[in-house]
Amino acid sequence: MRKMVLILTGLVFVFSCVFSVYVKGTIIENAAPGSEEVLDLPVSSSMDEYSDLYMENASVENMDSLMQESTLVVKVIALDEGESRPYSILRKCRILNTYKGKASSEIEVYEPCYISRVDYDLVMGYVPMKQGEEYVLFLSPVENDGMKGYENAWYFVSASYGKYQPGLTAEASEDWEVFRDVKDSAFVTTEEEEAEKYNKILKEVETLE
Repeated sequence: MRKMVLILTGLVFVFSCVFSVYVKGTIIENAAPGSEEVLDLPVSSSMDEYSDLYMENASVENMDSLMQESTLVVKVIALDEGESRPYSILRKCRILNTYKGKASSEIEVYEPCYISRVDYDLVMGYVPMKQGEEYVLFLSPVENDGMKGYENAWYFVSASYGKYQPGLTAEASEDWEVFRDVKDSAFVTTEEEEAEKYNKILKEVETLE
């Protein structure tokens, strides 16, 4: 009998530990993308599995190549902290200026990054926008196939080179581990060549102002 009690006690303890980890992970997963809860999540950067959705980095040559691929090029202000969605963050933005295409005054943008139970995945080095700050975005419409709710939704033509904040340059570095380390970066890369290309395009983007 005592042995049975010990076994049951052990099982309860294990279940409690597993459940607490699950609940903790769920809380993180449902946390606001810009909240304090996510700052110390390890950072990862997915690449190959998203190559069909976004332009390959090698095919991005300059601002003109981004313009050609984009349906909408706009300067926006991010209106909220974003909402976690499967494999993305949905961000509401207000358009301040339009350089190509047409859209309503407010749009929703699917950012190529997401929060899991174990890390903050920045797809191809993309760093999410911040509420209240201004950006220039190179976008394509979400293919909605007539589904309601996607008529005003957009995604980036390039995860690495689709977002610019005037004055914020990229810097190649391997000195990062958690989201806190990169949240103020233009985008995350360890390659000097990619950072140089980003900064070259940034100078072109700044001429749009």
